[in-house]
Amino acid sequence: ALAEKVLATDQKNEDMLLVVADSYLQQKKEPEKVHAYSAKIVEIMNTKAKPEGTSDGDWAARKNLVVGLAHYLNGKLYSAEKKPSQTDQELRKALPLVEANPALKSETLFLLGLANYQLAESTPERAQESANFFRACSNIKSPYQTQAAANLKSIMAKYHGIK
Repeated sequence: ALAEKVLATDQKNEDMLLVVADSYLQQKKEPEKVHAYSAKIVEIMNTKAKPEGTSDGDWAARKNLVVGLAHYLNGKLYSAEKKPSQTDQELRKALPLVEANPALKSETLFLLGLANYQLAESTPERAQESANFFRACSNIKSPYQTQAAANLKSIMAKYHGIK
């Protein structure tokens, strides 16, 4: 509630935007705001100056984390909305930025695997990409590990030539 009040008058605070976007995503409400806030976060972080007294490394890490979370939230919502092309676009942007967080990385890989599997229906070469994402996910200890391994096995049975 506090974050929503802040955003009513000031949409330049990336932390408040992240809190509200994540809350809406978890509550499955206001999807248009999740997409809008995620895009706004990326825009803010791409133009925001490094705070005084912050090292270049610390600023780069913070910027990458915040932008990665924004793309992740947006991609996760697109996944729930069954929009595989948009899911793929957003989560590919998120993946290198969430590398350091195993929980986020595994879910991002899993959702990328699903999106590319859905895209393989019309573009069969996406099956290999789906397999690659599921394979990477299955190598990370997470709640997605077992299902990713099963999905990989299924893809390899359905599509011949998958490595």
